[in-house]
Amino acid sequence: MRMWIAAILACATLAGGACAQERGAENRLCVRNADTRALLFAVEAPAGARLLRDLAPGERLCATGRAGEVGVVSVYESRAAIEGCSRLVPVGHVETLRRYVEFDRCFWDSNS
Repeated sequence: MRMWIAAILACATLAGGACAQERGAENRLCVRNADTRALLFAVEAPAGARLLRDLAPGERLCATGRAGEVGVVSVYESRAAIEGCSRLVPVGHVETLRRYVEFDRCFWDSNS
């Protein structure tokens, strides 16, 4: 019971309270768009494919990985953009982009 409570508290702390509760969430790495505009997002879990998709505000993109590993989530203004913002995120968490700002100065849940 103590381990279960500790896991919930750790998840809430690491993910800014945004832990996914769905079945299988511990094996997914996700990014969510909380900006006011549609942007291009990428998710790459270790030893997995890199997924790339335009996300409207409120949408999310997830890749499958293994719990305990760390993957990368990224955001770009458009498909033509050269620079974007990226974050290292543990598999099992949802990273939320709050606001996109050019040249790697984005506002993410995990750095607020």
